[in-house]
Amino acid sequence: MRRAEILADLTAFDAIPDHRTATDGDSATSAWLIDACKDAGLKPNLHSYPFARRDIITAQLLLADGTAIEGVPLFDGPDTPAERIEGVTGKIGSNTSIGVTRFTPQGAISSHATLDSLRQQTAHGALIAISAAENTEPGLAIQNAEHYGTPFGPPTLQISSEHRLRLEDATREKETARLQIFSRWEQTEATNVDLTIAGKDSSLAPLVIYTPKSAWWTCTAERGGGLVVWLALMRHFAANQPARTLHFTANSGHELGHLGMRSFLARHPGLATEAHFWVHLGANFAAYNSRLLLQADSAERLAPLIASLERRGITGFDILPHGNTPLGEARNIHERGGRYLSMLGNNRWFHHPADRLGTSVDVERTTLIVDAFLDSLRAT
Repeated sequence: MRRAEILADLTAFDAIPDHRTATDGDSATSAWLIDACKDAGLKPNLHSYPFARRDIITAQLLLADGTAIEGVPLFDGPDTPAERIEGVTGKIGSNTSIGVTRFTPQGAISSHATLDSLRQQTAHGALIAISAAENTEPGLAIQNAEHYGTPFGPPTLQISSEHRLRLEDATREKETARLQIFSRWEQTEATNVDLTIAGKDSSLAPLVIYTPKSAWWTCTAERGGGLVVWLALMRHFAANQPARTLHFTANSGHELGHLGMRSFLARHPGLATEAHFWVHLGANFAAYNSRLLLQADSAERLAPLIASLERRGITGFDILPHGNTPLGEARNIHERGGRYLSMLGNNRWFHHPADRLGTSVDVERTTLIVDAFLDSLRAT
């Protein structure tokens, strides 16, 4: 029964092709979650916050021989001035207008720091960032925009790994190229889905269960695991009143510096530290061969979940050393001094268009993880 419900939830999410913040797909995701909560007999809330959506009109590198390479700009970088930059291509550090480098979205903070540092320090007028494929699927797996709304550095175009050899030839021969990045900004709204299940004892501090719902593409293994655990916990506690009050929130804006999470915290000042603890359902743990990373403010916080996972044969996970800054939206709680429990993992299809249900998602293992969360949180 549980597996069938999880597969149905994953199928519904995967049927929405674009989950980028404030797109039609993101709105459809909110509507789907709202309906699921209502079906469980609950009264969810749709909370909107002002959002400037960047719609890409043109993002292209044109080489001297006429080869046109389409890509995706870094969303916290600027457009090209006067609509284009033209000049010689070269390796990073060379005296050329357009610098060419490689990057990967894997490694989260470290990969962001490397590319961000390059963007801050480079003398190049523009950058071409080739998606590396050593630990991911070939293609274009793109990077999050941690500084969305405050663009910095030169215009930067992310391009697929399939163009690596052609770009290496271009830099070696110092070929000229033309980069054009042009965007339109749409003032709109983004949405979070929130709900509260009242506990039996109002004197107990509440528990918050939260997960992102937005992503660059479909990203079913990246986002699907967190959402199916969120939905399973919501349904369980809708039918079985918890001891303490539970707050649920599914946030947009993940790929853009956690904007939805920041909006939720702004609407609930003090909750970061007042909550009993926060359960962060992070990225990628639904992916095939995902190595789990567990994060918490204390070893004691992790113990029930670890025991539940091990009872189901899930072992070999990593544990973030105590005191280190956690990944994902757990960081927002850590920075505010709150208590948290968090799971995420790795995913060879991370931020890749091929991250789809039939390709990247391990439904059997995800079902075991859902059961482990239910088991470990049932008596919280």
